[in-house]
Amino acid sequence: RFIARHLYDFFVAEEPPVPQWPDTPPRDEQAIELMSNAYFESDYDIKSILEVLFKSEFFKAEGVKFDAVEATRQRELIRATVTRTLAEDLARFSIIVVSLQIDDISYDPAFEASIEAKQVASQDALRAQEVVAQREAEARQAEAQARGEANAEIARAEGQKRSRILGAEAEAEALILEGEAKALANAAIAASLTSDLIQFEALKLLDGVSIAILPSGSNFLLDPSNFLRATP
Repeated sequence: RFIARHLYDFFVAEEPPVPQWPDTPPRDEQAIELMSNAYFESDYDIKSILEVLFKSEFFKAEGVKFDAVEATRQRELIRATVTRTLAEDLARFSIIVVSLQIDDISYDPAFEASIEAKQVASQDALRAQEVVAQREAEARQAEAQARGEANAEIARAEGQKRSRILGAEAEAEALILEGEAKALANAAIAASLTSDLIQFEALKLLDGVSIAILPSGSNFLLDPSNFLRATP
């Protein structure tokens, strides 16, 4: 027990001065009992105490200098630090530390569960971000498509409007040209209708009608048929 307490004092945490040990309990009674039992069960082999010490949770306090992420990433730094501390503390016992190998760095199950939950949450968050990004891309695509369809509809409406305007303008111009043509035709007809032609056409319409000529200032009638039968 005396040796175990000395080793604990050297490697783990400072104990009260040795003269006070009979009246002062160890800082970690369970750790002292663990090392003492290993010493007696191994038939007083000092190596058994060291093995228990170096594999114990209380000895791993050196790793507390690093957080969980650093402990995983800086295993070599922890190994070098622990090796140097062991060499310095064991030198007074003429024990030379040649090498120290850290096989694994483990954590409390609750902490590992929290790390796993955090990783799951991070993955879920990333997936949620991907879903949001996909939805935003789909929304932008739908917006662009709707804008394109609206622009196409506006273009079609403007084209139809322009076509109707052009059609109306063409019809109006055709009506104007037709009116002008009729006006020119009527003017030509009016210019060709002289008084003689009108009288001639009127005479042709008098077929079967008897005509009498009354010379001006006279009281007798002339039969026009006599003139028409006259021979030259």
